[in-house]
Amino acid sequence: MKRLFITILLLFSFSAFTNEITYKDWRVNIVTDSITDKKTVSMKSVYVSNSDSISSAFFTVSCDSVFIVPFSIHNSLEDYEDGLIKVIFRVDKNTPVEMEWEKKSSLLITNQKEFLNKEIQGATKFIIRVGSKSTVDLKFPLAGYKKAYERLEKECSN
Repeated sequence: MKRLFITILLLFSFSAFTNEITYKDWRVNIVTDSITDKKTVSMKSVYVSNSDSISSAFFTVSCDSVFIVPFSIHNSLEDYEDGLIKVIFRVDKNTPVEMEWEKKSSLLITNQKEFLNKEIQGATKFIIRVGSKSTVDLKFPLAGYKKAYERLEKECSN
């Protein structure tokens, strides 16, 4: 729980220096370092569930990676050691895609940003199943995703 709190704190620190742009269900955050003027850019969407295993999760895309931050009192992903974890996602009615993401503390991370973006662009439904011992399904909204991703790419290239 302490790690989760620290992760949340890091994600939202410097919020006074953050420019946030909303595209329906997605938010693009542009954080500018006040000393170096270096920009850190990310976009995120929130999943909220009525399940006991995961109450909510952030799906975040940065300039070079994608990560999920799950939140819950009874997080079934805590059963897994840090390392690789099985992730299956399905976009609309397309064939499910199985991948391995890295689990670090309470974060799930992949560097397959371009592949995921190609799969998600233009979709209406996006579900991720995490784990193999005990699984968690996360359904993230896609309204505004395309415009948010375009803004992310523009900011990342500057």
